Amino acid sequence: MRQSVIFRFLIALLLTTLIPLAATPVPNKIKVALFLDKGARPRTTLGIALASAPDMTFTTLDGEELREGDLRGFDVLVVPGGSAQRESMSMKAEGRSEVRRFVNEGGIYMGICAGCYLLTQARSTDLGLLPVDTVDKPHWARGHGMLPIELTSLGKEVFGTNQTFLSIYYHNGPVINASVAIRESNFQPLGYFRGEFVHRNGIHGLMVNSPAMFFGRFGKGLVLGISPHPEASPSQVQMELNAIRWLYAHRSWVP
Repeated sequence: MRQSVIFRFLIALLLTTLIPLAATPVPNKIKVALFLDKGARPRTTLGIALASAPDMTFTTLDGEELREGDLRGFDVLVVPGGSAQRESMSMKAEGRSEVRRFVNEGGIYMGICAGCYLLTQARSTDLGLLPVDTVDKPHWARGHGMLPIELTSLGKEVFGTNQTFLSIYYHNGPVINASVAIRESNFQPLGYFRGEFVHRNGIHGLMVNSPAMFFGRFGKGLVLGISPHPEASPSQVQMELNAIRWLYAHRSWVP
């Protein structure tokens, strides 16, 4: 059943702090959809930034709307943090198929933390948009806090910053199997973790020097994964908006 009108109104109000959502995409602006359903817990700063961007229109879509094909007409789908498994359950198989269709036909997917997990091939219920896996799955709850991240030259271009080293908030985001990822021509690292959090029973050293941000192509579309949370800091939320702009402007990018 579609989420109640009251529930959607309250969430929209929380995300945008009284900034109205665009009811329909507007021509000549980047049309952004934010996934909002059970399991998705977007930070308020992200919603405010998306709704305030003068070159973007922004609305929310739930799992039922994905399954009904409501992604048609949008340029970008943002899947936020939360629980990747619950986000996948909210989408259901039909919704996940619609997301893959959307990207395959030229759409842009940006996954943050849980949304980054979801784009991998780590589980059968993931989207499988990029041919990468995660490591040490039983000990995914590594912890949270600020971590040092080193951006690549391309990463600085994509995220619109001249800073090479950043401290970005992390909260149990995916750790990509770097040994597999670097063999994939369709995988472009944009930044690396230079520190780590480790579950008390986890394996040390897996997170250090693994990709923290990366992108690649799925069909005609582009896929961006961000393991940490730039939007957790008001000074860094523009990184994600800049990345959307860069990907939209470079839709013809090839590895």
